[in-house]
Amino acid sequence: MGFEKPGEDRDSNVAGASENIDIHAESIPTPESIMRTFEILLEGRKYEETLRHEDEQGLCVRELTAQESDGGYSEWTYVRAGNFPGVARANKTEICLAYFTADGIPQGGGTVARHENGEWKIIE
Repeated sequence: MGFEKPGEDRDSNVAGASENIDIHAESIPTPESIMRTFEILLEGRKYEETLRHEDEQGLCVRELTAQESDGGYSEWTYVRAGNFPGVARANKTEICLAYFTADGIPQGGGTVARHENGEWKIIE
């Protein structure tokens, strides 16, 4: 996945990994464009917002949870590029998806959209 929650430090030993990610290297998407992208990806599924975090530059993390037809659920997480202590850290502005069984066991997922050059790209 393209983002990490606090405590996940898998990149700390990678050459070039940095705590100070340059969030000005790309444009920051508007809340409206983030929501439109979520709606395209969710394809009409009902969802609940489970996490929202903003800083002085706007929305940096938003997580939506949707019920799946097999009884499990999916978590859709928008993370803006940057380091948000206690919340998340990301090298790129992305929306990632994770699937879980009804018992909460992870079943896979990955990056489903990336914000590049001022627009969202759906990753198939």
